[in-house]
Amino acid sequence: MKKAVLALALCLFLCGCAKSQPAATPAPTAAPVSTPEPTEKPFELSDIVWQNTPDSDCFSRIGYASEYSVLGVVFRNSDPRIYLYYDYPETEWDKFTAAESLGSYYNKAIKGKYTSERID
Repeated sequence: MKKAVLALALCLFLCGCAKSQPAATPAPTAAPVSTPEPTEKPFELSDIVWQNTPDSDCFSRIGYASEYSVLGVVFRNSDPRIYLYYDYPETEWDKFTAAESLGSYYNKAIKGKYTSERID
């Protein structure tokens, strides 16, 4: 019996249980963080303001969604495919629409310079 008590005391000493420790203070908890509802609506093709380009040999329509900085073009020679160019600045849109040749401006300043997507 003496050995059992001695073994228990040794075990308590080694694991630190025999020491009198102050009661642990609970860690402060952060207030729950609420995720705000998204205020921006996702981009949709209907957000683009289109204009016909009857004088262009290259495009049948071009358009721009200023809220999303998205340029849209429809090539005259293709099936109705829309090409979208993302992060296209409004200042560039103004230059594009003022260009003498939309096709030349497109090849020089837009094609391959912006992230794009083809919509069939």
